[in-house]
Amino acid sequence: MSGLTREMEELEERELSEGQLDTEGYSRLLALYLVHNDVTNFKFLWTRVPVEAQAELGPLWTVGSCLWNKDIPALYSAIRQSWPPHLQSYMNVVEDNTKNRAVSLIQDAYTAISVERLCQLVGVDPSGCEAVCGRLGWTLDQSRHLIHPVRRQEDRTLNIACDQELVKITELICAIEN
Repeated sequence: MSGLTREMEELEERELSEGQLDTEGYSRLLALYLVHNDVTNFKFLWTRVPVEAQAELGPLWTVGSCLWNKDIPALYSAIRQSWPPHLQSYMNVVEDNTKNRAVSLIQDAYTAISVERLCQLVGVDPSGCEAVCGRLGWTLDQSRHLIHPVRRQEDRTLNIACDQELVKITELICAIEN
């Protein structure tokens, strides 16, 4: 179990045993839900946060709402602000996780994507787009302002094992029926 997961569980247990957390405890738990992309629990926790603490935690709510609504460009805008020291590392992880998920989805879904759209989904400005493409081995077509992502290589070993198991099961069923 990772340290962040352990910390999240400890805060959940503390809230259960004490009935509520202080503002910093709520902010940490909300941020940890965002780190784990658990927006459902984020929203449920928000309803339990005391009203007087919600004003202070508003920026976290904005980030969580952007994730909930899948408004990735707005998420990058909301997350790039100065955070209290106890939240900064969590927000960096949320931003990195969002970028990594976006890259994975782009690799799976696009054969070509506009530079503008890639910048929105990955949270970089057009000048940083070339560096992203170079790092990922993607082709940048400057004349048409298109990027051609390289598909992720699938691990076929699991599929082969499943196919072999399916053959064994089919043979067993045929033997039982005859």
